[in-house]
Amino acid sequence: MVEMQVEHGLHLLYSKAWRAKDHAEASVFGPPEESFKLLPAYCHRLEDVNPGTIKALKTNVTNQFEYMFIAHAASLYGFRTVILPVIAIDGTHLKGKFSGIMFVAICLDANNQVFPLACGFGDVEDEMSWTWFLNELKNAIGSPEDCMIISDRHLGIKVAMEKVYPNVPHGYCVFHMAQNIKKDYKRKDVILLFKQAWKAYQKSEFKETILEMMKVNKVAFKELMNVGPERWSRAYSPVRRYRLMTSSIVESMNSCLDRNKDGLVNLYEKTCSCAKFEVDKLPCRHALAVIRYAKKPLPDYCGDCYKTTSLVEAYAGTIFPVGHPSYWNIPEDVRSKVVLLPLFCTQAGRPRKKRFKTIGEHGNGKTRNYTICKKSGHNRQNCRNPQPCQAPPPCLTVSSATSATSKRPRRPYRCRKCGDEGHNS
Repeated sequence: MVEMQVEHGLHLLYSKAWRAKDHAEASVFGPPEESFKLLPAYCHRLEDVNPGTIKALKTNVTNQFEYMFIAHAASLYGFRTVILPVIAIDGTHLKGKFSGIMFVAICLDANNQVFPLACGFGDVEDEMSWTWFLNELKNAIGSPEDCMIISDRHLGIKVAMEKVYPNVPHGYCVFHMAQNIKKDYKRKDVILLFKQAWKAYQKSEFKETILEMMKVNKVAFKELMNVGPERWSRAYSPVRRYRLMTSSIVESMNSCLDRNKDGLVNLYEKTCSCAKFEVDKLPCRHALAVIRYAKKPLPDYCGDCYKTTSLVEAYAGTIFPVGHPSYWNIPEDVRSKVVLLPLFCTQAGRPRKKRFKTIGEHGNGKTRNYTICKKSGHNRQNCRNPQPCQAPPPCLTVSSATSATSKRPRRPYRCRKCGDEGHNS
C-alpha cells in the first residue's frame, strides 16, 4: 500500500490491496483449489522424469486430500552410497490458505551440510500422520544397518517409531532437551553438566559428569536417567551418531601437539583411548600427533564418507523439473483420479505469521535500570522502593523559594490628577 502510494500516487484501502495480492498470486501460481486436482498428474510426472523417485498420495473415501510423500531418486542414491546414516525428522506448520503440516527427513553429509532425504504433507501432526510418514520412509530406504533416527520428544513420533521402526535406535535432540532443562530448573550449572554429559565420548567421563549432576540436582538427574542415556548421550549410543550433536569439533593441529598427549592410539585399527577416533571416523588430536610424527598421509586415516569423491557422489543425482502441465503426457487411469480440497476449518482471529518461540530462542534483551533507586527491571511508574528526598537547587534559599511561590502584593492606588498615592480621582 505504501509503495503504491509513493511510486504511483494511488491510495488503496486494505481490503482492495489484499484482493489485488490474491489476484496476482493466482495469476502466477494458479488458484490453490486447482492445485490439489493436479496432484495425481504431478506425482506421475515427477516419477516419469526422475526414475526411482518414491511418491505416495492418500485421500479419504470422499477423495479429499489427506497425506502426500516424496523422496527424490537423487536423494535416495546419495543416502544409500555415502551419506551418514543418521536421520533427523521434524514437522513444521505451513502458512498457506489451507495450513497443514510439512514433515521432513534430513541427514548431514561429511561436510556438515544439510542433505534433504524426504518430505511429506498432512493436515495435523499426530500419531496417525507420523505413522503414515514413517511407513512411507521405510518403503523408500528400508531399515539400514547402523542407522539412527533423531527427533524431539513429540509423543506422536515416539509411538510411531515404536510401530514402524522398533529395531532402529531412536535418539532425542539434545538442543530441545537442553531447552526443557533450562525451562524447568533455571540453573546454568545443570545445563553445563548436561552438555558435558552428552558430549562425552568415554563412558567413564560420562559417569563422572552425571554423578556430579546428581550432587547438584537430584531431580534433573533422575529425569535424564529415566529418559535413557542411550537416547541422548554419545558414550552410550548403540550406533554412531557421528558429529550430528555437535556444532563444531574442528581443532587445529598445532593445538593438538601442545596439549592432551595422553591418548593411546592404534593407527592400524584406527582407534584411540579417547574413543573419538573410532566414533567419528576422524583422527582425534592424539591420532593427529601420532600421524604427523610417523609422517603418514592424513587422508588414509579418515573415513570414506569424508572424502571429496564421496561428497561429489552424494550430489551426483539430478532432480529434473516436471515442466508446465500443458506438456504433461498423463495416462487415462491417472487422469481419472480425483483429489478434492482437504477438510479445512478457518480459525478465529488474525492468522499467525510467526510460530511461538521456545525458551532458548528469545533474544537476550538489555535490562534497563531506574536511575533514582538504582534498581533494574522497573521504571518510575512501578517503582516500589522509597524515593529519596530531593533538596532545592543551591541557588535558591528558603526565603527566595518562598517568595517565588507567594502571591505578588497589590500596588496602591495613585491619583491621576495630583499624582499622589492613597486616593484616586
